[in-house]
Amino acid sequence: RAKQITAHDPDIVHLHWITGGFLSVDTIKQLDAPVVWTIHDMWPFTGGCHYSKSCRKYRTECESCPHLSSQRADDLANAVWKRKKTAWFESNMTVVSPSRWLAKEAESSSLLGNKQIKVIPNGIDTNSFRPRSRTAGIQRFELDENQRYVLFGAAYETSRKGGDLLLKALEHLGGRDDITALTFGSTDVRSVDNQVPTHTLGNLSESELRLAYNTADVTVVPSREDNLPNIAVESIASGTPCVAFDVGGLSDIID
Repeated sequence: RAKQITAHDPDIVHLHWITGGFLSVDTIKQLDAPVVWTIHDMWPFTGGCHYSKSCRKYRTECESCPHLSSQRADDLANAVWKRKKTAWFESNMTVVSPSRWLAKEAESSSLLGNKQIKVIPNGIDTNSFRPRSRTAGIQRFELDENQRYVLFGAAYETSRKGGDLLLKALEHLGGRDDITALTFGSTDVRSVDNQVPTHTLGNLSESELRLAYNTADVTVVPSREDNLPNIAVESIASGTPCVAFDVGGLSDIID
């Protein structure tokens, strides 16, 4: 891959998500051009995890990884950490983080702490995501204009996304007849139905997603760890308040 990239004689190489076999760890050290890497989670400076939870071993050296239930210092996480150190510790690299939280964690890491790190939030088109009347969404999704809609999406059944916390919160709304959960994407709504009535929108196009934001009364992002989720940014730009915990990049955009 390095030869393919070099063949274009680039002024810079701008990386985003490189996992899943897109680019190997060792390729980065073979690039002659300056590298700008926009990081979207903690993987670039850990021994392999995308979010570390409470572990902070990446600040020194990943080993005896709690995510692997490992007691060995020379485990898989340590081997990956050493490969990364060899590959980009001395590389000509500038790191860009969408959130101040992720930038701070990168600065504290042993792998990226010596790099220039800049915060550049993800941009969105505010001509597309902007306040509008909810009437079009009510009609498009065949909803009741007298209901209050709590919107959420993504795979909140995962621990990091806080699905269990969302369900606990919805328990407090049980028994009310004026509130409906409005879901989209791959959310598991079977458990939500036990708390409040649910209307499932499924996978949405961008135009439909804009309507959903404008239709909802509030958007919920219950993540325990997150960088700068687009759902929160798009909702706020659409004029719909967003509720979240004071974690990660969510603290950058919610007052």
